[in-house]
Amino acid sequence: MHSKPIALVNICNPEDITVPPLSLLYLGHELKKEGYEVKIFHFKNTEIDLNIKKIIKLNPLYIGVSVFTGNKTKDSAIFSKKIKSLSDLTIVWGGIHPTLLPNQTLNEDYIDFIMHGEGELTIKEFTKEFNKSGKKTFSKILGLGYKDEKGKAIINPQSQRRENLTHLKIDWK
Repeated sequence: MHSKPIALVNICNPEDITVPPLSLLYLGHELKKEGYEVKIFHFKNTEIDLNIKKIIKLNPLYIGVSVFTGNKTKDSAIFSKKIKSLSDLTIVWGGIHPTLLPNQTLNEDYIDFIMHGEGELTIKEFTKEFNKSGKKTFSKILGLGYKDEKGKAIINPQSQRRENLTHLKIDWK
């Protein structure tokens, strides 16, 4: 087991709270296979402040936010800005929004990294590199966007789409 947990976040409208955050459950399972502790936060957009306190108290390695274009983008931005105003925690956005608009997304000062395209391999490679002590090299991680030393957005090529997804599992724990 690694030292710090990883927080994966899905913010939804109140009427969508019964729909499980499947993408985060898949990503969480991939990280757990690598020995990481994963905490999934699935909450209504009316509960942002309450969950910010819980996540900051957790002090995760980083916070991964699943972002769909539309209202969820606004809610995720509010959440991320508040996290950054209260802590120095790393924010990683993934999902359809950063996939469609990687440069625009990464140019926001409250977003440190993005994952675009399918994230199951990207999140494992990113977490391994991010958790490393010393100099970190993100340039070879497919599906990752990051900022260079000058704050310029660097978008790596997407990872190859997988045709067979039967190996992906959901960890409901």
